Amino acid sequence: MKVEYRIVPSGGAIGWVMSSGSRQVFDADGHSLLMGTAFDITERRTSEEALRTLGSRLIEAQEQERKRIARELHDDISQQLALIAIGLQQLKSQPTGRLTRIQELSDKTTRLASDVQALSHQLHSSKLDHLGLVVAIRGLCREIGEHQQAMIHFSESNVPKFVPPDVSLALFRVTQESLHNSLKYSGVRECTVRLEGTGTHIELMISDRGAGFDVSNAQRGSALA
Repeated sequence: MKVEYRIVPSGGAIGWVMSSGSRQVFDADGHSLLMGTAFDITERRTSEEALRTLGSRLIEAQEQERKRIARELHDDISQQLALIAIGLQQLKSQPTGRLTRIQELSDKTTRLASDVQALSHQLHSSKLDHLGLVVAIRGLCREIGEHQQAMIHFSESNVPKFVPPDVSLALFRVTQESLHNSLKYSGVRECTVRLEGTGTHIELMISDRGAGFDVSNAQRGSALA
């Protein structure tokens, strides 16, 4: 039989112990001895709890991202499509100025296609799979800059041609989220992205000259690390 239970040593910190035991019979008269062992499993239980917490935070972050995409589809893209549809209906009964109106609708359609492409790249960049990390991040900087009407300077040096897919994806997502946060909170419309290979690892540096934030307050927050 195995039992896990908490203990509170004299130091006050809660620990975890796993005990296992069995009854051993030694002779015909039934004399027996209860034998058992105890193990300190505090580290294992702490790790399990950390994994559960991380898992719930990841699920929460995923759900927040889904809500954001749903809002963009509903509040922006769907409304633009509705306006274009209304404009096309009005053309049927518009005797004059049709060419001008058609050009306006064409421009709206082009902008809408750009918005859909930007949203698609936020979900997954095909450039990352087919063209590599450098091309994907350069394209990301250009697309975010055009969409957000911002100036994003990108430079790179000594980046290996092959970067493991999980590393590439992590660097791409960090760049994507950092640029969005910078343009949203910094108060400036100019950022710098620098990607540099050093032989043993890759460094990603993203900077702006914005308002900044209080580091101590940020460390006390509950954001996903």
